[in-house]
Amino acid sequence: MNYLFLNRKRIFKVFLSQKIYNTTLTSILLILLLTSVSTAQYTRLFTKFKNYSIYTTASWDTTLYVAAGLSPELMVSSDGWQTMSYKPYDFQVGTQLQAIKKIQLTGPSTIFLKGQQNHYVSKDTGNTWSVLPGYKSSRMVFSSPREGIYCSQGKVHFTLDSGNTWNEKNMPTNSSGYVAIAIFPNGNMTARNGVNLLTSTDTGATWSSQILPRSNTDDIAFLWGNSNAFYSPGNAVYQTTNSGVSWSQIHTSTDVMRIFHMTSPDSVYVYFPANLQLRLYRNYFSSNELLHQFTAGARLDDLSFASRSKVIAVTYGDSLDRLSVSNDGGHTFTPVEPNHIDRIYSLKFFNSLEGQLIYRGPFRHYFTLHFRWRFNLECKGTN
Repeated sequence: MNYLFLNRKRIFKVFLSQKIYNTTLTSILLILLLTSVSTAQYTRLFTKFKNYSIYTTASWDTTLYVAAGLSPELMVSSDGWQTMSYKPYDFQVGTQLQAIKKIQLTGPSTIFLKGQQNHYVSKDTGNTWSVLPGYKSSRMVFSSPREGIYCSQGKVHFTLDSGNTWNEKNMPTNSSGYVAIAIFPNGNMTARNGVNLLTSTDTGATWSSQILPRSNTDDIAFLWGNSNAFYSPGNAVYQTTNSGVSWSQIHTSTDVMRIFHMTSPDSVYVYFPANLQLRLYRNYFSSNELLHQFTAGARLDDLSFASRSKVIAVTYGDSLDRLSVSNDGGHTFTPVEPNHIDRIYSLKFFNSLEGQLIYRGPFRHYFTLHFRWRFNLECKGTN
């Protein structure tokens, strides 16, 4: 009996020592991260969110929104996560549980969440929610704060007043393969079904199509002015100057293109996954400049632009070590932090200096980081 007691006591001491070691190591790693970014604020995510792998964020001015888990669950903070409010969904009978893919805002209180099957909307900052119509709804695209569009099985749904009212029209077939591309200020709409690019010039009453050489699930149009847009289905770039009535090919590529960011028609940032190159295209895709060559085995997951010169990259499988910063418009990148970020879920800037980062740290602990960059402060080789 004494032997069993002593053996249990020894096991408890080992367990307690390991627990103290894990806690101490986590604290040390957090102190290191705090010293690497200026005026950073950390907040543990709610425990009920930590087992879900889907995090998506949005911001309006300095109010931050995080959705995670099953539809829709939302956290809102206006003071850098010093305080927050949690807005769970009051599930109705028969409501299907869905992982949230995206947050979109048309104002500080009007929130749209994209689920796996449906879109949800709240007009009171997440206090109450309603489900928008449509079966197997595709992504929702807001071309501006006023004009929005999404497709569902055999239907197109669109708004011209920031989502206060939605109109519904039939698509050419009763298919669930339609994907929204853009809606112009005059109500012209563009959608895709496979290799067909479909355009309506009469608010969805009739549709015409063009056959494109390739389509990717990431394709989207970039609009400017009242009637101009670029559209890239992967290996080419098309342009319209008449709100989608006609599209003309202005550029072709041997490799798949992924457009990350457009500041103007003269400044479009494009990533090529095949050769790991980040390029800046100018003058309506007539010329381009190689900005950065990523190393072999790298995977570029995200680019976030705090300004024209400061670019933050999220990469995996290379020497940049998850999170890196460029102060020269994407030519050179330098790691921001050591090896204690296991996975990055979301990186979002809400002005030229401030943003938030959601990541998984050691021992599967989840954190939000509210940061503010000082452009003249050196931070582990970068500022």
